[in-house]
Amino acid sequence: YVGISSYNLGREYGKQVNTLADAYFKGDTADMADKKNEPLQVLVLINANADDSSQNILFSAIQETVESKSDHAGQINLEARAIDTEGAFTAEESIRNIFMTEEDLPDIILCLDELNTTCVYQEIVDYNKVGQITIVGYYDSETILKAIEHNVIYSTISVDTKQMGEYCAEALNEYLQTGYVSEYYAVDTNVITAGNVRNYLGGDADAEK
Repeated sequence: YVGISSYNLGREYGKQVNTLADAYFKGDTADMADKKNEPLQVLVLINANADDSSQNILFSAIQETVESKSDHAGQINLEARAIDTEGAFTAEESIRNIFMTEEDLPDIILCLDELNTTCVYQEIVDYNKVGQITIVGYYDSETILKAIEHNVIYSTISVDTKQMGEYCAEALNEYLQTGYVSEYYAVDTNVITAGNVRNYLGGDADAEK
């Protein structure tokens, strides 16, 4: 296996929640000052079509990181919601239903794949919730990076694809030379925020200077 550790990925999401919780409860903005005595509502969008064990590990790692590393753990409510991601339409419909039917929308939405990240981003724009709901997404597509640049998405977690390719080649060479191969190669992740997004936008960022 060459890919992301579900546990490590969950820890990264948990760290993002903790950073946002610190700002939320300090009341660093006028909006937050009014809400800082209320619990922080965090909705985790689980992929209903993914392997249950990996999703459980990921969500458990988020919980563990929040509970053990946050000064506000008792004031953070984590909820998981399964989203059908078999197709773009079903994902959009499931996420739209959250915005249409939920009386109290979450403060933070954690998206664990690219499709959900893009769908939530679009719904937040459509329902005029920019600045009211914080998105922590997944993957580094141009759409997601541009949304971070424009402060619609707070951050996203991307896979080090270069390292993934190197590990694949390393595994093949090891097998050719020895007849066996390591069972597990954990690939690193990168957290992209407004502070470093221009490094990932590449030529587009250079062209704007």
